[in-house]
Amino acid sequence: MLLVSMTNIAVDNALAKAATIGPAPGVMIRAGTPHLTDIAQNSAICLQKLIDERQKELEQERRRLEEQISTLSADPAVVGLARVDTELEGFDMGVYRAAEVRLARAGALAAREAELAQVRRQETGAALELANLDDRFRMVHMEYTAAETARQYIADATGCQRTQDDLKLAMGNAVTAISKLEDERDRLLRSSPQPGNGAGLGTVT
Repeated sequence: MLLVSMTNIAVDNALAKAATIGPAPGVMIRAGTPHLTDIAQNSAICLQKLIDERQKELEQERRRLEEQISTLSADPAVVGLARVDTELEGFDMGVYRAAEVRLARAGALAAREAELAQVRRQETGAALELANLDDRFRMVHMEYTAAETARQYIADATGCQRTQDDLKLAMGNAVTAISKLEDERDRLLRSSPQPGNGAGLGTVT
């Protein structure tokens, strides 16, 4: 509700009568310059008084907050936080994440390069071993070729050995046959009459 009048005193009088019911501060507000002292001094009605009271309360709250801030500023945790804030001044999370990605890629690249170097060392070692095997193969082949004549001699000697063994066997068989024949001859000689023993010549059947 807005109450207006041609004179300021009329407004003050109306507010003074209404203020007898004891309204809460701010329910009725006197805008402009009051002429009645009761209205001018009434902090529940006079706008400037209301502002002053509110400012006083706000000033008290401000001082209380400043004291609290001062107390908190001396707290070690807050001091450490302030130090961290100072150290992180200008910190950019996006740049930090990008740097992390670059570091991770650099680490992966270094690992791959180390693996590649290891594989190349293994390849070099395998090539050297293959070259050594080639050299050994050539040497063995040369020795094999050089031993061809010896192998032929050995084969001939083996053949001669077999022939000799066959001849020894044949000679053994011949000796056995000769021994049998000699035994048969001796038996026949023993069974035949000898001249001058008075026996006539017999007929051998």
